[in-house]
Amino acid sequence: MNLQKIILVLLITLNINLSASVDTGKKLYLKANCQSCHNQGIEFNSMNNKVKNLKDLDKWIVGCGIKFDANWEDQDELVVGQYLNNIYYELKK
Repeated sequence: MNLQKIILVLLITLNINLSASVDTGKKLYLKANCQSCHNQGIEFNSMNNKVKNLKDLDKWIVGCGIKFDANWEDQDELVVGQYLNNIYYELKK
């Protein structure tokens, strides 16, 4: 197998794994009912609450997980973060 084929296989595998993580993150996010606050018109985009980087996003995920008693493990928080970043924020590492 040449190098191009190996790289292609690796990229496809990484994409599949990311897709699975995003799907899992979405399921966890919906199960925890995170949208209940967001759908009440609460202003989350004020200067003090705006997510500016991945560290801010992680803090919100941990806080909301506690608030909603989601019982998320570290891996769960990670995939919820991947889902939210992929869908809404598009923050760079």
